[in-house]
Amino acid sequence: IKVDDITSTGSVRLRLRSLLESAQTRENAMAFEPRPVLHTPVFQMEDRIRTILVPHFSDFYSPLIPAVLARDGYKVEVLPPADTQSAEIGLIYANNEICYPATVVIGDLVKALLSGKYNLNETAVCINQTGGQCRATNYVPNLKKAIVDAGITTVPVISTAFSGSLFNEQPGFKLNLRKLIMPAFNGILFGDAIANMY
Repeated sequence: IKVDDITSTGSVRLRLRSLLESAQTRENAMAFEPRPVLHTPVFQMEDRIRTILVPHFSDFYSPLIPAVLARDGYKVEVLPPADTQSAEIGLIYANNEICYPATVVIGDLVKALLSGKYNLNETAVCINQTGGQCRATNYVPNLKKAIVDAGITTVPVISTAFSGSLFNEQPGFKLNLRKLIMPAFNGILFGDAIANMY
């Protein structure tokens, strides 16, 4: 096991947990029983009435996201900042080979869905997708697997990408960039100014 010179124990815990699970998988390989593959539903046009949960990005920008997307008819709720429980749930449901930020984000969204606060038939989740070589391209499939592994099969996963390389079927989620670009741009400018003043 290679342990980097880091101050965060999150990635070390992921590696150790991955090693233990690999060893257990090898021991239990003979007792493996196939199970049916489950998927999260596709976000359709009729799903536009769902409340869309997004992870917390920043104290300065996250509060602006619901207002910007409301202009396009979406009801968005930003989750509170991630906590230790988000990380613990992420370690349970996320792939142990992904980066620690992905583990926390996935854990935060799964935690919200398991909280009982939301009607899972009226809720969707959304995260960004880079579309490049970064592991963030895999956030969406990892999030879908985590949601299904948590026993949830009615919540669609939406991804946003600005690179034009979106790998997620979601016919009900189309952003009108002409309508949103100026409010989003202004929000970034004001968010930057507020962050600097703070």
